[in-house]
Amino acid sequence: MNKVSWKKLEKENLKGKIFLLPTDTVYGFHALVDDVSAIKNIVKIKKRKERKYFINLIAEISDLKKFDIKINENQKKFLEKIWPGKVTIIFTDVNGEKKSFRIPAHRKLRNFIKKIGPIISTSANKSGELPIFKPDKLSTALKNNVDFYIDEGSLKSKPSTILELIR
Repeated sequence: MNKVSWKKLEKENLKGKIFLLPTDTVYGFHALVDDVSAIKNIVKIKKRKERKYFINLIAEISDLKKFDIKINENQKKFLEKIWPGKVTIIFTDVNGEKKSFRIPAHRKLRNFIKKIGPIISTSANKSGELPIFKPDKLSTALKNNVDFYIDEGSLKSKPSTILELIR
């Protein structure tokens, strides 16, 4: 597990890598959204059911288009009121598949996403266990699977609220 800064992480080759980052809620495991290998590794280390989907962290509402999510003007106005923030929204894409998204209020994280593109996010813990609020609380078994991490000390928040947006 290599400790890095936000600037250094932006310059790393993140393909196939798992990175532990602070969010506006808890520390989480992250990977590039299209990185099948890293995502499978996160599923494995968390001992998670594969059918459970990850949160996609995006930088702005317009990023939803990249995921085949169509919203109307009223939905856009609603999203502008709650994002960025600690609210995860589940959408149904044009193919009927459910996908979840959040625009984090954590400014450095959002700027990082603007530079590298959307990332997947899940709490840094084994499924069913409590999330962590400090990187040094991550178990050795989980630490051994993280390539990079950013330490911003102790976070004091709850996981995001999850809502489903129905057409």
